[in-house]
Amino acid sequence: KSTWTEYKIKRVYEDVSKLESIFSKIFNKNIEDDFTIGIEVNNKRISTYENYLEKLENLFSNSAVLKVTNGVFNKEKKEYRYIINGKQQSISLDDTHIMGLSFVRSILKDKHERTLSATCGSFKFNFFIFDFDKNSPAKYELRLEDKNLLKKHRIYLYRDSIRVYPYGDPDDDWLGIDILRGTSRAGHFFSNDQVVGWIDISKETNPLLKDKTNREGLIEEGNATDDFTHLIQIFLIYLKQHYFDRYKTNLKDKKSIDVFKTNQLEMEFD
Repeated sequence: KSTWTEYKIKRVYEDVSKLESIFSKIFNKNIEDDFTIGIEVNNKRISTYENYLEKLENLFSNSAVLKVTNGVFNKEKKEYRYIINGKQQSISLDDTHIMGLSFVRSILKDKHERTLSATCGSFKFNFFIFDFDKNSPAKYELRLEDKNLLKKHRIYLYRDSIRVYPYGDPDDDWLGIDILRGTSRAGHFFSNDQVVGWIDISKETNPLLKDKTNREGLIEEGNATDDFTHLIQIFLIYLKQHYFDRYKTNLKDKKSIDVFKTNQLEMEFD
């Protein structure tokens, strides 16, 4: 009975604690929290969640193939600025690498426009992308328990540091990734469970992005919400095709070279 009670408390704790950004607790440890959420049983604070965050932090730091941090989409410049694996990068919506994406061409065709719009305003983002392939290099290899932990998270949305539900839940596909993979070439998109991240918006910089009255998602009115989701989808597709696919190609080339060297060595012995 005690074990079952502890399990239920743990589940409640993990869910309720996501009202505040779990990522701020990992990456901004020196910043004083606006508020904290916790559960005490018999005057003893439960520490399960803190241990859980340590495991996530370790996976982000050591097992992610792509670490996209300090990302900002600038509405005025129509530009993404971000740090990927320690290197500062930027790309404009007008860049040929963006405009050349088939997904972007289909958006512009549907809207009868020539350029992408950003009525949603500027926003911040961070993404960690993992290789779930069972043949991934040892550096990025994930154990089953690691995969199960990552699959509990998707891409969260926070407005002024408060979570917008249900975005980020494992059964929520607010960016329509599964739909896109089903209706287009799946290889152009990450699978939903291999990306963990969060996006920050605010009432000041994103006044047209409005929460529903029950705070269960964003209201889909006007162009702002569509522009917002499209801008995130486009950037994720760019990451997949420009960075992740290159990583996979390099792996294949390395394996081919290793096979060639092995064959050459056998020939020499013969």
